[in-house]
Amino acid sequence: MLERFGVDVLDEALYRALLVEPEAPLERLAAAVGMDVSRLPGALARLAELGLVLADGSATCRYSPQAPQYALELLIQREEQRLELERLRLHEVRATMPDLVDEYVALRARILGPEVEVLDDAALVRARLFQLHREAKSSAWAIHPGGPLAAPEIDQALPLDQESADRNVETRLIVSSESLGPEPWRDYLISLMDLGQQLRVLSSPPLRCVIVDRKHAVIPGPGRNGDNGAYVLHGPHLVSPIVALFESLWVQAQPLVIEGKQSEVIVTEERMRQVSALLSAGMKDEAVARRLSISVRTVRRVIAATMQTLHADSRWQAGALAARQGWDGAVSTGSAGD
Repeated sequence: MLERFGVDVLDEALYRALLVEPEAPLERLAAAVGMDVSRLPGALARLAELGLVLADGSATCRYSPQAPQYALELLIQREEQRLELERLRLHEVRATMPDLVDEYVALRARILGPEVEVLDDAALVRARLFQLHREAKSSAWAIHPGGPLAAPEIDQALPLDQESADRNVETRLIVSSESLGPEPWRDYLISLMDLGQQLRVLSSPPLRCVIVDRKHAVIPGPGRNGDNGAYVLHGPHLVSPIVALFESLWVQAQPLVIEGKQSEVIVTEERMRQVSALLSAGMKDEAVARRLSISVRTVRRVIAATMQTLHADSRWQAGALAARQGWDGAVSTGSAGD
């Protein structure tokens, strides 16, 4: 049991023997655990260093066992401190990731002008999508035709999805009806619902794409040696037609339902007024959810619907527009639109 704390199996056996018979002579302890008596002093010293036994300070240097509840708690606290230090080191490493990705993309992407980038392999495409998702200010939309993502791709995508949800980026995803079924993909889609993403399903969507803030779009392009490449488009002349296609397909698609979970809720104007008023009063999403007895996911969907209704590019602009329309008045609780 104590091996995970660096305690040798024989050392643990010695500690347990001391708990049973703390006054036993060394010869009897050695026999009880199957250890040569000459090794006992070293084992006892190791146990003392870990706090599992206490030396009495006498000339004979007898050891008594620390009570298990205290000994184990001390070991656990030390392990927690070690893990926390390791977590902080990992956090520092993660903080350097965007810089490394920026350097990688800058060296590999081909820039054809201010409006077009060429990415000629799948790894580079994934790195550029990582950048765009982290830079998203208001929205990230995607169409995923074809089959489901593989498990390794899902593992890479989930942290970005979580990060976007934490920043309240409005996220929409259209998936193909043909992709539904495999368990890892289904579980991933349920995770996206739990994060507040809006998901719809459509038979055979015509284009794979990602649209960020309605200003940047990633579409398939030729890659090297048969690999999957992409074009990154910037500016209204190139991106607006892709936005229009997405919005047209979004209307045609149906809200995704998996295991009784539906990715969208009906959002009424009354619910939008309530949420806008509470946000204008300085309440966080979680507080709004508690006040209205709805989920945080629903709050974020209402915010997204409000942005769309008011033609706002961000939740802050939506709040200003809502205030101009007098949506920041009194709030009544209830279940409308949940």
